[in-house]
Amino acid sequence: MESTNDLSTIKATASALKKQIRAHLKVTARPHSAISPEAKGAIIDLIEDAMGVFEEFGHTFSPIERMRMNGMGMKNLGFAHTAYANARRNPTFVPAYLDMEAWTEAISDFEAKRDILGVIRQLNQQVQDGLRVPADAAYGFALEYYASIKEAAKRKVAGAQSEYAELSPFFKNRGHWRAQSEPTAAEVERDVHALLHGKKDGEVIVRNERPHLVGGVRKVADEVAGGRRPPAT
Repeated sequence: MESTNDLSTIKATASALKKQIRAHLKVTARPHSAISPEAKGAIIDLIEDAMGVFEEFGHTFSPIERMRMNGMGMKNLGFAHTAYANARRNPTFVPAYLDMEAWTEAISDFEAKRDILGVIRQLNQQVQDGLRVPADAAYGFALEYYASIKEAAKRKVAGAQSEYAELSPFFKNRGHWRAQSEPTAAEVERDVHALLHGKKDGEVIVRNERPHLVGGVRKVADEVAGGRRPPAT
């Protein structure tokens, strides 16, 4: 584990990096402007420093170990927290062999790392939102270029046909891609109606996920096949 002096040095380095980033942004950045290479490098350095600190307190699991851990403690935290609170409130029921100090440390460690994860999720959301603006802009420019190439290819301008042939596959099989995406509200209503009246086989599952730091995300799994439903057994 890092010594107190090592942690103090890391905190000072992080503080200096933050000042560099803020100073650079005041000089070069406009609201919602493109990030500069200097600011990008400073932010990455800051994140990598944080990762280096966390390595001293984290764990690395294999995929199988990670699945096992998720299936045990991570899915039963409500039980663990409630049991811990009850044990603190009613120590007479705590067996002599149960290490309350280790239990307290486990609860505290989880809550501390959960707080860190919450900040990371906020950062992830900020970066994801920041990606959308340049992605949409780049796509818009690409569409304008594609429209120009397509028109030139129709007029048989030299070199345009090869450019069009390279870009046009991106617009093929759009129907197949649409079929793999989430259904529209009208399609879900249509399939639910068909299921209720026994006109199709399948199922419609609606799941709603409510992350703690962002708005809820609803996922719809619509698996409806043609034909009448088989009789109930």
